[in-house]
Amino acid sequence: MKKNKVIVTLLVIITVLLIAILGFGYYKYMGLEKDYNKLTDENKAITEELNSLKEAQEQVKAAEEEAKTTETTKELNNFTYDPNSIGFGYGRVQVTGYVTVENLTSFGESGDYIYFHVMSAGDDDFITYLNSFHTTYLVKGKSLGLGCVQNGIIVRLNYSDKLGYKAFKMSKTDSDKILNSTKDKPITLNLRKLKLSEGHEADLCYSHMTYVSIAE
Repeated sequence: MKKNKVIVTLLVIITVLLIAILGFGYYKYMGLEKDYNKLTDENKAITEELNSLKEAQEQVKAAEEEAKTTETTKELNNFTYDPNSIGFGYGRVQVTGYVTVENLTSFGESGDYIYFHVMSAGDDDFITYLNSFHTTYLVKGKSLGLGCVQNGIIVRLNYSDKLGYKAFKMSKTDSDKILNSTKDKPITLNLRKLKLSEGHEADLCYSHMTYVSIAE
């Protein structure tokens, strides 16, 4: 009889412990669920903030691009003729014209040299700049040297204070567009000449223009 009481007592204790364990587990589960829901809400808020920040950054970027485009447009024709400098001038200009190719020899080199015949320019100072040259193959009247044609690609050498002596190569697509221009079908180019304050020997493919691109 006494043994049965002990067993019953143990069963009661075990039952109580099980209930306590289950209750504690349920409490922890509910707490974890609350924490999970809280984290989910916080993550959702963070995601919304990140999306808003991304949208704001995109708007800022769009505004910067628009400002850059406007600034570039204003600078397209901003050329300065400077007869007192070795480079005779610097700046940007948009020109319309066409090209011809001549076989030339300079400093023992021979090659097909490109002349861009300027029909119109967006800055009068640039025309004055062209007219300042006399006996040089790089500029002949209103015909400006743009470099050489090598395997159908336009390449040019240029010297400036900022970049030093540098070689440039145009893409095949742009080379074709420029080389296919004619007096009846002219092309518009954006030219930029960087400042030059010291002389340099001009190799065959030299051009006074640092940057050359097709106007969009």
